[in-house]
Formats: sequence, structure tokens, C-alpha cells
Amino acid sequence: MKFEQPHIPDFLSTSNNFIQSIDDDSYLEHTLFSHINIDHITIPNFHLNCVYFKNVHFENCTFENIDMIDVIFENCEFTNVTFSDGAIHRTLFDNCRAMGIQFIDNVIKNMQLLNCNARYANISGSRIQQTIFKNSNLESSCHIQCNYKNTVFLDCNLNESEFYNTNLNQLDFSSCTIDGIGVTQDLLKGVTMNSLQAIHMAKLLGIIIKE
Repeated sequence: MKFEQPHIPDFLSTSNNFIQSIDDDSYLEHTLFSHINIDHITIPNFHLNCVYFKNVHFENCTFENIDMIDVIFENCEFTNVTFSDGAIHRTLFDNCRAMGIQFIDNVIKNMQLLNCNARYANISGSRIQQTIFKNSNLESSCHIQCNYKNTVFLDCNLNESEFYNTNLNQLDFSSCTIDGIGVTQDLLKGVTMNSLQAIHMAKLLGIIIKE
């Protein structure tokens, strides 16, 4: 499965002041932010285009009606941060600490979450396509009423995560840990699991297995 990478130009302007870099219509493009704190802000109708965040700490931030395309977050930390009701396209989260991050009611395409700690993440209500979650801790994450298409979960911790009212057709959990996962029984058809996971899931569904 092919995933589109963020299209970041070779040259980006550098800024150490996030607020001053945002123009009057909350549009930000072709900028690199490194080793800064961004905290206690709420920005509606926010647009990011070709922006690179490296070693940036976001805290108590809400980005409503977010529109992100060609964005990279590398070695960033997110504390009480929400991206909601928007579109996220060709965006990479690499080696980030993102416990409790919120991606609520978004259209997500070609997003990559790699080597991240995203325990308690909430992706509920989103439509997710051409996306990869790889080598990441997604324990106790929430995926309620999501629509997944051409999405990969690879070597992730999905223990105690909730996938209620989400169709799991064509999702492959076989390389992940899924102890205590919550699912809607009639939306399991087409999901791929390894043999041990399938036995565990059968027991959760009340199926008696004879050895």
C-alpha cells in the first residue's frame, strides 16, 4: 500500500514566534519551528501548508476546523491538544509524545503516526484513508464511529482500545497487541487477526473453544 509523503520544499523560513507568524486569516505556510513552546491558544479555521515542527511542545491548544496539508511534527510533545472538524492530509507525526491527543471528526488522508506514544488518543468520528499507524503505543485509544479505508496498523499497542460502531473490514491487527479491545460484534467481518488474537476474540464473544 502506497502512502503519500508530505511535500516539504527544500527551503523554509525559520520562526521562533508562532503567534506572530500567523497572518490575519490564520494561514501559515513554508515555515520551520524548532525548540519552542506553543501553549494556551485556541485558533478556529486554522490552515497549515508546508510547515515543519521539530522539538516543539504544544500544551493546552485547540485547533478547530483545522486544515493541514504537507506538515511534519518531529520529536514533538502534545499535552491537552485537539485537532477537530477539519482535514488532515500528507501529515507526519514522527517520534512524538502525544498522550491524549484528539483527532475528532476529521477527514484524514495520508497521515502517518510513526514511533509515537499516543496512549488515550481520541480519533472518534473521523474518516481515515491511506493512513499508517506504525510502532506506536495507542493503548486505551478511542476509535468510535470511525470510517477506515486503506489504513494500516503495524506493530502497535492497541490494548484496551475502543472500536465501537466502527467497521473493521480490511483492517489488519495481526502484528499488534489487542488485549481488552472493545468492538461491535456485527462489524468484525473482514478483520485480520493472528490465531491467538482470534481465539481471545472468540472467547470475548462468548464462543466456547474446545482444545
